[in-house]
Amino acid sequence: MPSYEQEQQKNWSTLCWLLSACFLKTQNTQEVALALKIVARLQAPFAVRSRGHSTNPGFGSIDSGTLIDLSSFNEIVLSPNHKVVSVGPGAKWEMIHGELEKHGLAVVGGRAAAIGVGGLITGEIVTQFDLYTDPDHRVWSTLKAYSAINVVRVMSAIISVQGWDVPNAFEAFDSIPTMAILMPEARGTQSMARALSIVSNAKRACGTASVMMDADLYVELDNLLKSFATTNSYPLAFHIQPFGASAVKKGEERGGNSLSTSPINQAWLGVVGEWKDDTDNELVITQPHQLISSIEEAAQARRLLLEFKFMNDASYTQSPFLASTLSSLKAASVKWDPEGVFQRLQSFGFLVSNV
Repeated sequence: MPSYEQEQQKNWSTLCWLLSACFLKTQNTQEVALALKIVARLQAPFAVRSRGHSTNPGFGSIDSGTLIDLSSFNEIVLSPNHKVVSVGPGAKWEMIHGELEKHGLAVVGGRAAAIGVGGLITGEIVTQFDLYTDPDHRVWSTLKAYSAINVVRVMSAIISVQGWDVPNAFEAFDSIPTMAILMPEARGTQSMARALSIVSNAKRACGTASVMMDADLYVELDNLLKSFATTNSYPLAFHIQPFGASAVKKGEERGGNSLSTSPINQAWLGVVGEWKDDTDNELVITQPHQLISSIEEAAQARRLLLEFKFMNDASYTQSPFLASTLSSLKAASVKWDPEGVFQRLQSFGFLVSNV
């Protein structure tokens, strides 16, 4: 059996190594139901953890409360016709990508190996997810480092790539000199997930903003990042995550758009600060928030800022809920949780009751 310290230190950010009163390592749906009955009867605060990748303290961790751990729900079951794979919330995306590649399949999922299914998809208690598979599993990937002097060319190349799905889309990068090849060219989802994982112990804080795609804006945002980096001695980075209009439309065809994502080509920006010294906590936690504010001001000035905030990268200081969908989300909460157990007793998280 894992020790208390081992359970406490499973979370990716050491800011989330909180002093839980106990860890409930549920093994099946009956134990999950019993755990919820217990916390509801005792009116005890609780949190839910799949793999603990959130950087927000209290989202997959809890101080002096009960942590319901779903990591044992790690099954991966392919349907007889191979069109659907059923996975547990505790399965890591590396496990899923690796298993499906054996069958020449892939799914839309997490890009980093150690992220859990449950936290990425919902962040709530769900004991099984059914995902559509795709036979186009040989995803091309590579990691390259470019000099800062070529930032304009790199950002222009990024724009030319985003929103396209043709094989030669990445030709825009071929003429830009590389400083280093961080990962050789590969085809497949598992190798990419492993290469993009960050496994070292550190404190981490995050934030997000969404913008319309624009090379000049990207260059301005890079300059903002540099200005923050020159005044700090810890890593601070932002990553650009393109999300195409076709993906929004496909989601609507398959069931809806609960977070009201605009059906346009866009980029979800994620900001992450990383440090280890406890004395830097107050200073460093505020830096990603200040950088996000500067990013939003720059994007708004160009009329490129979007209201949507990607929940997986959002800080606890941000709200990912839009007014246009809030009433339907609250109605769903009342339907499936009429006693309000999750809204009242879940310690932290993006709760519609807080909006």
